[in-house]
Amino acid sequence: MGVQNRIEANQRNGNLHIKVYGYFSQETAGEVVSLVSHVYTGQGNVFIHTKGLTRVDPFAKYIFSSHLKQIRVPCERVYLTGEKGMEISHDAARVIVQPAKKKRCGGCGSRQCGIKNK
Repeated sequence: MGVQNRIEANQRNGNLHIKVYGYFSQETAGEVVSLVSHVYTGQGNVFIHTKGLTRVDPFAKYIFSSHLKQIRVPCERVYLTGEKGMEISHDAARVIVQPAKKKRCGGCGSRQCGIKNK
């Protein structure tokens, strides 16, 4: 992986959390699945956080999906978070995307900032 790409993993509350940053290439897809296969204990869920991704290789989705099936992690245990999760998700994946935050007044009360409360 390049200098800008990074993968971080940690265990919290019995779940495996993986954060991926930079370009999600075919190589990155393979590395994420390899990490899951080595670290996932079969307990809890696997959360792959995609907020840090800048772009996704179109073929990385297929690498990710096929490799994930090979390591036999139950698909109902794998969650992808963030909009880029939609680009790399396999057919049975669960993707969690938070709704966009609404702009709101900063609380100054003067409304000089141009943002109106609704």
